[in-house]
Amino acid sequence: MTSHWQVPGDELDVAGWPEDEEHPFFPEGSRDKKLLRCPDPAPRSWLTAGHRYLFKQSRSIYPDQFWAEIAASRLSLLTGVLVPPAYAAWDSRDNVCAALIEWFYGYPNRSVQGFVSGGLFMKTMIENFDHAKGKQHNFGTIEALCHALSNNAPLHFAKDWMLIWSRMLTFDALLISQ
Repeated sequence: MTSHWQVPGDELDVAGWPEDEEHPFFPEGSRDKKLLRCPDPAPRSWLTAGHRYLFKQSRSIYPDQFWAEIAASRLSLLTGVLVPPAYAAWDSRDNVCAALIEWFYGYPNRSVQGFVSGGLFMKTMIENFDHAKGKQHNFGTIEALCHALSNNAPLHFAKDWMLIWSRMLTFDALLISQ
């Protein structure tokens, strides 16, 4: 993750950024989003050249919703919960503003990693799981999944998964209370 931050007045137009070859439109969640690649060289010092960034728009009924992603990213610095940096951006071709969120894996020159949506795990563990709403997931299922993963894979959080989950849940509660 980058260590520098966008400052007020530092506009970022992603109109010329190439779409990710594998996933130009990201299908997860309820908001429109697309996966972009940062140009090389990076247009700002706080961006990673060649890295993926998620351009996550607001829902039409909440046009300023993308700012919550940016606020969450900044709040993470105070709480110690790891959250990818998010920046204010716009696409001048479509005239739309969004949060530009640094993708959480696949950094250039680092080991290969993959991503599996938590919802896919929930579909296999909860009968009739509604992937669109995701309201049926619960801590018991998450606990069973984390135990299974930590017993069968070299996860970096294997020993501390419950502490990490409790921090994330507390972080979510802080965001929701705003």
